[in-house]
Amino acid sequence: MKIMIIVAHPDDEVLGIGGYLYDRIQSGDEACVIIANEAKIPSRPDLIRDMIHSHCIIGIRNWYGLDLQNLNVSAYSPAIVVPRMEEIIADFGPDEIYTHSPTDINPDHQAVSSFAQQAARYYQRHSYNHRITGLYYMEVPSSTDWGSDMFEPDAYMQISEAGLRKKIEALSCYQNVLRQDTHPRSDRAITALAILRGSTVGVPYAEAVKTCWRIGGLA
Repeated sequence: MKIMIIVAHPDDEVLGIGGYLYDRIQSGDEACVIIANEAKIPSRPDLIRDMIHSHCIIGIRNWYGLDLQNLNVSAYSPAIVVPRMEEIIADFGPDEIYTHSPTDINPDHQAVSSFAQQAARYYQRHSYNHRITGLYYMEVPSSTDWGSDMFEPDAYMQISEAGLRKKIEALSCYQNVLRQDTHPRSDRAITALAILRGSTVGVPYAEAVKTCWRIGGLA
């Protein structure tokens, strides 16, 4: 199984489904991350270094940066961005794609979600033999939960205790991503969210997503 995550910034993929990615990679699956803005943040000069360390902890080996301007991703034309995403999709051949919720409060997240929705239809619009089985929206603390519309997940991926630990460890590689208690990105809040999502489906820990579309019957 190949998993692709399309995000606006480094750390978004770990905040969204870092525990799930760790567990899936440990079981032999592959993951690839497309990052719209991977380095253009003046206040975070060591961002690439931090991201590589974070990816090593999760086990992510493949990533692509689109070098779009931070907090200005919506200014880019889909005619420019979507074909670049499609090239990476064609090269990696993902089975599942995960991206931001279109209701996130962060405007870069909103723009990337729109681009990803278009790019994920690549196999329907081109001669592409590999079929993507589904597109899902992730839950990113301090963005999804701060949006105007409530995030209503419809799929829950159980994660291991090790996956949860590795998620928090990977986030700790970044400066100023993990915050103090009461912030949604504190290790306490991230753990609490994993417990809450797990309790919804009767498992110790889980990460939740919302289905944009998928192929296949109910599990």
